[in-house]
Amino acid sequence: MIVVAALVTWWIGSLPAVRLVERLWGIDLRQVGTGNAGAGNATRSIGLRAGATLAVLDGFKGLIPVVVARQVGFSAPSLAVIGLAAVAGNNWPVWRRDRGGRGLATSAGAVVGFAPWLILWPGMWAVAGWFIGGGVAGFIGWGLLPAFAVWFEPSSAALLLTGGLGVMMAVRRAQGNSGLEAPDVLRRIVFDDDPRPVEAPSRPLAISLGRSLWLPALLVVGFPTYLWLAGSRATDLTLAAGTVALLLAAALTELGAKYAFGALYRQGARSAGVEMSPWTAFRAALVGTGVARLIPAGGVVTPVAMAWSANKGERTAGAAVRATVLSYGGLAGATGIGLVWASLLHPPGHAARTTGLTGLVLVALGAVLIGLGGRLRHLVHLVPSRWRQRVRAVLVDHSVDRRAWGLIATRTLLEAATLGLTLIAFGISMAPSQVVAAFGVSQIVGGLPGSPGGLGVTEAGLIGVLVLFGIPAAVATTPVLTFRIISYWLPAIGGLAFGGHAYLNRREARPAS
Repeated sequence: MIVVAALVTWWIGSLPAVRLVERLWGIDLRQVGTGNAGAGNATRSIGLRAGATLAVLDGFKGLIPVVVARQVGFSAPSLAVIGLAAVAGNNWPVWRRDRGGRGLATSAGAVVGFAPWLILWPGMWAVAGWFIGGGVAGFIGWGLLPAFAVWFEPSSAALLLTGGLGVMMAVRRAQGNSGLEAPDVLRRIVFDDDPRPVEAPSRPLAISLGRSLWLPALLVVGFPTYLWLAGSRATDLTLAAGTVALLLAAALTELGAKYAFGALYRQGARSAGVEMSPWTAFRAALVGTGVARLIPAGGVVTPVAMAWSANKGERTAGAAVRATVLSYGGLAGATGIGLVWASLLHPPGHAARTTGLTGLVLVALGAVLIGLGGRLRHLVHLVPSRWRQRVRAVLVDHSVDRRAWGLIATRTLLEAATLGLTLIAFGISMAPSQVVAAFGVSQIVGGLPGSPGGLGVTEAGLIGVLVLFGIPAAVATTPVLTFRIISYWLPAIGGLAFGGHAYLNRREARPAS
């Protein structure tokens, strides 16, 4: 029965929806743009209405067979086979010898029919594709969908469907417009960078391989690994609606913290005589705290990445340094206050005294950093003489007013609130002082070894602090991994999108040699 259903679905997937769009708009997609018979090429070569029409039609080819099979009573593995058959029909149609599209819209329809939650990951990257290039976004979105499935839909059927979709995407990209024998197969698979039949459309579809692949490498490997770890730790956990709502609230809180950091950067830039919009500052904050954190000792790179992303001149570099120093000062101060407060909640003893003393030291360190943040130009004499003049012209010497204090506190407390909401989502209740202390200590400890984003070290430090506060390590592991997905990996994805957008815009603006 399943064999017959799969053959029928292959036939349905082969229905030439692209021909209808080509006749309606009077154009042959194989002779324009990228030469691909898909919705992306239709959007760029004809317009949004044509692309949306083709995407809906191709999506129905994957959605309808899966939904009908589910209503008939097919098992989950059979539904996965039917979804794969629909995509195979779209990519390698039985109607004609012409090549089909890449099958992304049909894949989306099959995924929605099988498990709607799974569309979140490729859907997010479909949006990011307009900024960083549709090729690499599609590779990350669909190639890594099996890792996402392990977290949200941990079943063999989900892995069969998502893994098969990733394989078919890779094979179809490798085949390209010229067949498998053409060179640069790996480049086509990762970036969908295929020889075009005519001049490429104005919007670039892929980032150059040479200087760009290293940047998302940790994201491509690390994020799915995180999802796998979180999924393996939570195989018996059922995410109720309230849990999902709390995790979504944690993600929004994290974005609010990044916005406050961007506002602090914007304030420093304004004092240096440079105006920038809140949106520009927010994007710079995501690049600085996202992509830069993928680099070892990324805290040092953060202000450089922020200034580069804003693209407002070298004077904004000093504002980025100021914002970074002030944020670290706020982190140290808040952590210290949290430790002192937490020590008062414990019975008197050696551990309480040590915790309180450590907190006082961090409070003093935070005060020093915030004080230096308003007097950075006084430190110019510590810079080597050959760079002193340039550094003096860049640094911002701006006092820390009430607004700056508010932004520093807002960012730090919102970051800690992200951890608090994540813990509550997993049924862990802690005093606010303990949450702030746990968050701050993990961030400080994670920055000491200079690993990318404190990867591994931050997690271990956070779990260790939670254990000291009475939370068993086995209980703390899953919420800690989930918190790091929200606070580290998701901003890194956003930073990659905006950083790639800035990179592509600068490349387009560069005069031809």
